[in-house]
Amino acid sequence: MNVIVIVVDSLRQDHVSFYNRGKPVFEDVPACKTPNIDRFADECVVFENAYPCGLPTIPVRTELMTGQYTLPYRPWSPLRDEDITLADILRREGYVWFDFRYLPSR
Repeated sequence: MNVIVIVVDSLRQDHVSFYNRGKPVFEDVPACKTPNIDRFADECVVFENAYPCGLPTIPVRTELMTGQYTLPYRPWSPLRDEDITLADILRREGYVWFDFRYLPSR
């Protein structure tokens, strides 16, 4: 089984055609089309009612990766050494973690 976590900060759910089924969000503005995301979602488990406790990027990513509350319980900060992440748990179970941010540019 592959586990892929996609976090996109500036893409609203109602602008992904998988979620809104191609219905326009704004009057007189054509609906966004996201065929690649839609195809991928058709073959995956998709969480439709998952909400973080906060909105800022770093606290939300910390919550998603650790399952721990952030604001107002900890300051806006990167992961701590003692944080146990989803990657840590999966690695212990034999999964290989790959960070796509480090792919060579084409």
